[in-house]
Amino acid sequence: MRNWKKINNSTYSFVVNSKEVATLEVVLNSKNSEAIINIGQTQYTFSRVGFWKNSIEITNNIGLTIGRVYAEKWHANSFIFEHKAIKYKLQVRNNPRVEWAITAAGKDILAYGLNTVKDNGAVSIKITGIASHEDYLFDALLWYLLMPTLSDSNGDHFTFLLLLTAQ
Repeated sequence: MRNWKKINNSTYSFVVNSKEVATLEVVLNSKNSEAIINIGQTQYTFSRVGFWKNSIEITNNIGLTIGRVYAEKWHANSFIFEHKAIKYKLQVRNNPRVEWAITAAGKDILAYGLNTVKDNGAVSIKITGIASHEDYLFDALLWYLLMPTLSDSNGDHFTFLLLLTAQ
C-alpha cells in the first residue's frame, strides 16, 4: 500500500507497506516552486523553469539534471517526462475527477487521482499503476503535481506561490 502523510505544512512522508521510503518538502519561499525530495540517501530537487514556469527540471544532490517535464505541444494537456533516457507521457485527465498519469506505450505506469469516499464525500487520493513499480521519483513527481489541486480548497501557501510565480 502506498500513501503520503502530511508531516507539517510543507513536508510529506511517502510510506510503502508501512515503511517510509521518501520525503517531499515544498520550499515555501521559492520563486520556482521548488520541492526537495529525499529517496533513500539521494536528494532530488523539482524546480519550475521557463518563462511561464510550465516546465519542471529535476536535479540530483550534486546539481546534475536527471529529468525534465515539458509540454508536448504548447496548447496540449499532456507533457513529456524524460527520465533515465526514456521519454514517458505525462497526462492530466479529468474524468470525472482530476488525475495525473505517467504512461508508456499507451498504458499507465502510475496515476494519482482524486477520489471521493462514498459515505461522507471526503476527498482521498487514489494511486493506481504497476504494483512492482519502485522508482519512487515517479510517485514524488505525481504528488508534487497533484498537491496544488489538493491545497486549493484549503488556501494553502503553495498554491498561492504557484499562482504568483506564473506571472
